[in-house]
Amino acid sequence: MRNREFDFNTIKKNHQQKVKELKADIENHKELKFVNSKYFRNQLYGGIGIIGIIFLLINNRGELHDNDNFQLYRILFILAFSLIAVLTAKWNFNRFKKKKEKTIENKIILLKRISLPKEIR
Repeated sequence: MRNREFDFNTIKKNHQQKVKELKADIENHKELKFVNSKYFRNQLYGGIGIIGIIFLLINNRGELHDNDNFQLYRILFILAFSLIAVLTAKWNFNRFKKKKEKTIENKIILLKRISLPKEIR
């Protein structure tokens, strides 16, 4: 390769640039917030839907719904939807946290694997 006038400095510069980019990407992933993630948006939309259902259950008035059984079912539905909202919020947060940790771990492994042959260094 030396006979063909191959520029080894270009490889070093490209390698250094890629290492810098990978380190910056790792730092960016470490600073990610749950509020800015797709998991939070999904939770927000689901929460708005559940709040709408609970609101309809609370404000539902009518002659057919005056009996005690309906009142009990209404309370049970409100509790069930509230529980679903809390559990999905926790689930979405855990999914975000695991994905963030896995991505950082994979990028660190990639950073450790990047190496140049000794004659180029």
